[in-house]
Amino acid sequence: MNKKQINLIVLATRDNIANCRVLETGEKISLRLSSYQLFEIAPGEIATIDIKKIWEFSNNKYISGELIDHQIKVHLLDLKPLKLKDWI
Repeated sequence: MNKKQINLIVLATRDNIANCRVLETGEKISLRLSSYQLFEIAPGEIATIDIKKIWEFSNNKYISGELIDHQIKVHLLDLKPLKLKDWI
């Protein structure tokens, strides 16, 4: 990944924006993509974005750019395993 790219955890998508967190820092950020690229990603995926612009408006941070890659990388999400219980 070069300095113009960022990895985002996609939390939710709607209309023309995706609510995300920066993978490395956990910072909240809203991702603006073209509609055809936004339809390619789903919540739970990690999207690699080639950064075009980053800005702040009303205390919210936004990023726009080009979708480079999107994958489900469970090991990077730092999820805690569920405990199994015997129900018998």
